[in-house]
Amino acid sequence: MGAFQLTVFNKIFFGFVAGAFVVTGFYAGMRVQRKADAAERRLFEDAKRDDEKQTSKWVKMALRQLGLQREKSQPPPSALMIQAVAQRAESLSKYPCQVAKISGLPDFTTQVYPDWLTKVEFIGTPEDPSERYQVVFEACNGKKRTEASWMLPGMRFRLQLEPFDEQPESLRRRPMVDDLKDVTLPLYWAKSYEHDDALLKLLATPRENVFAGQFVESVVRSPIEVEIGGQMKSFFFYGNTWGVYRPAPDARIMRLDRGSPRRSVRDVSRFLAEKGITVIFAPVPQAASLFEDVAAGVDRGLENPAPAPNGATLGLLKTLREDGVETVDLTAVLRKQRYAEFENKRYPVSLVNDSHWSPTGAKLAGEAVASYLQEFHPEVAPRVKESLGISERCDVFSNAGDISTLPAVKSLRVETGPVLALRHGLTAADEKAAACLEFDDGNCPIHVIGDSNLDVAKEVKGGFAAHLAKALQQPVCLTAVAAGGNGVALDTWWRNRRYERAKILVWLVAERFLDGDGWIDPEALTPLKPGS
Repeated sequence: MGAFQLTVFNKIFFGFVAGAFVVTGFYAGMRVQRKADAAERRLFEDAKRDDEKQTSKWVKMALRQLGLQREKSQPPPSALMIQAVAQRAESLSKYPCQVAKISGLPDFTTQVYPDWLTKVEFIGTPEDPSERYQVVFEACNGKKRTEASWMLPGMRFRLQLEPFDEQPESLRRRPMVDDLKDVTLPLYWAKSYEHDDALLKLLATPRENVFAGQFVESVVRSPIEVEIGGQMKSFFFYGNTWGVYRPAPDARIMRLDRGSPRRSVRDVSRFLAEKGITVIFAPVPQAASLFEDVAAGVDRGLENPAPAPNGATLGLLKTLREDGVETVDLTAVLRKQRYAEFENKRYPVSLVNDSHWSPTGAKLAGEAVASYLQEFHPEVAPRVKESLGISERCDVFSNAGDISTLPAVKSLRVETGPVLALRHGLTAADEKAAACLEFDDGNCPIHVIGDSNLDVAKEVKGGFAAHLAKALQQPVCLTAVAAGGNGVALDTWWRNRRYERAKILVWLVAERFLDGDGWIDPEALTPLKPGS
């Protein structure tokens, strides 16, 4: 009995002692947490003080960039927030010099001088984040572009500078495109520089190494996922032969060989010009030509100001203009607005699991071609003040995508979809507006031919032709084929005698077919010429 009472007493006693330790530990933990909160508050307060410490300047800049300027009424920052500020401040102090403006560059494919300089305006030094100055870099050495020639506004560097007027005369006399107007800023020579910008590393990589090294019919999956319709998804890039990413001077598509796109488009344009029809050639850019940064693991967001990687396509447009053919550069149009926002979510101009552009891309392209026609062909596309009763309604749909049907993807059983996409459907308020959205009237002066890109969003009248017609406030005649926009579409249009009343022919061809076969010659159309 006594032993039992002692045991109970011991349990009660030791339980009391253990409880005391727990309570003591709890209050000690609270004191530690209060000290941690106080330390965090001190960090933010120190960052807001107008002192001369270098660390404080970069912390303050990091706070501004992260949108974390604190007010007295706000709760203490989290440890994760503190870590983010510290990491951003460390990055800013490591690369304190930010590109503000860049000077123009020569046409590197035609310039005769082997060495060129370029001028860049910067803001920020290790001592003063607000100081402005200009720096001269070597842009071309031995007719080869240097990494510095690919700099873009917003990129950050650590620079080692010397006064430019102290450099050898042979250096200072090199040719330079100088269109930076502020001559009051000090001018330096970049003796060396450092950076950690992934996009600059990508741009400085030779163009042919980005996509042109891929096998025919291969698919490239992006190393990162991007936000599409509120979901994180990978891009799947498909370029058929990937030929448009070879160096422009060596590209087959720019030569005048029989069966080449340049020869075909030039000769067809001249042939139809004799019948009073103007050809406007507009290749449809593929995702690889718009989102090459994503393929390299970097998402630059809405606009991609870097030089486009599809040099052969852009070279083809340039040579066609020299041949007298009118063109519209849809690559430039879509790189300026790569995403559309709807209900606080973003949707790209290319379908990320598909070889076609998205309804958003089709809409923007249709509006761009309409603007071109209104500016350069007002006789058939006048600007109309009164608007027809056509309204736009956006909705989100699930796209299965055609990438999953490709042999390279099917054999590996890679999951590519479905992925959400945005449509811009059009609705007519009356019969006149409805007639504007019918596309089989051969009496229209403006005709559009092309491949399956013209079928995107046709079920809601939200494709290229629909938005072209809406922007022009007049109907257009459409001829679309499932494949063969480079030949079959033109032949179908001709066989149906739709050319008889046409004044403008907008010719859309998927970029991935520019380097392929099937380009048509006007001789194939001539025997079908009616009458005479």
